Amino acid sequence: MNIKKTFLSLVLFICVGCNNLVSGTSYSSAKQLPFPTERGYSRINLIDDQIVVFDREGGRLYYSIENNEQFEQIPDKRMDFCPDDDFYKFLSYSPFVTVLPDQRIGIIGACFHNVDYMFAYDIETGKMEKIVEEQLPVPANNFSWNPTMTMGVQDSYTQLDGTIFWLNSEEASAMDITLSDGNRSWSLAMDFPKIVGDGRQGIAAYPVWSPDGKQIAFFATFDSIGKSGFSILDSEYAIYTMDSDTLVPTQILNGIYTDYAITLAWSPDGEYISFTGKYGFPKQYGLWVLNLESKNVYFIDNNITGSVWRNDDESIIGIKCIGNSCEKQEVWEYWLKELK
Repeated sequence: MNIKKTFLSLVLFICVGCNNLVSGTSYSSAKQLPFPTERGYSRINLIDDQIVVFDREGGRLYYSIENNEQFEQIPDKRMDFCPDDDFYKFLSYSPFVTVLPDQRIGIIGACFHNVDYMFAYDIETGKMEKIVEEQLPVPANNFSWNPTMTMGVQDSYTQLDGTIFWLNSEEASAMDITLSDGNRSWSLAMDFPKIVGDGRQGIAAYPVWSPDGKQIAFFATFDSIGKSGFSILDSEYAIYTMDSDTLVPTQILNGIYTDYAITLAWSPDGEYISFTGKYGFPKQYGLWVLNLESKNVYFIDNNITGSVWRNDDESIIGIKCIGNSCEKQEVWEYWLKELK
């Protein structure tokens, strides 16, 4: 067994606009999990409490479930779903893949005419179906559905622009919600469905529905307002939560920067949110956990690009980048201490 323990100690501090960084070790032990190495791990999730990792190559999607020794390919269903006038009938899958509340795999597929649709694939039966009838705004990226799958959220995030919109079984629609920091504001519905990225608005990204369906968490930044081009990449992001009934967003943590991927994941009990991003003092990119009640922030490990929680709330699993260019990925499980 490959057991890893951290000796990192962070200085506890409080700064304007920041939450408490908790000193000391945030997990009791960690173990690298055995997954096949012929592919990378671009996304991670759970199917019935078994870890599943995804990889995309040449428009095709592959997955490997915990304790399996190989990757399986999600079948190409182009003949079933591409438009009749698509000569090539090539359904290219997006890297934005997740596990839906009903334990099917949620997929975005684009046909030859660059028309994105959303599908659900059942690995037990091999059946695939379209779950949003109309085409999605382009680019359609990270998405999440409520537990009953009656309403979803999705972003069009590219680090240079992006907003969040609603999904249902029929179509995508604008999210008419205004974010404000007291001096600046913008509506998430601005420019829907086409995001123009001209510096007129902020950026909202990576919406994730809470396990009980009562809240939606997401990233947002005001710093992109008035900027253009790569200067937007230096924007400071904050995490917001929003009650799914009142639709009133509340900032719960700021001081997050992108560098690589920023991602969010709820703990099963809804008491914690894990995120990946550049945070802390000094700032470092990695996996962090926010306690929603105490507002304490815990550092878990560096160079983690995505995470998912076990159903018992006792451990969190992350994809860890190895090497300066992330030429290799590993899957690690961290057994957490009491994060109070």
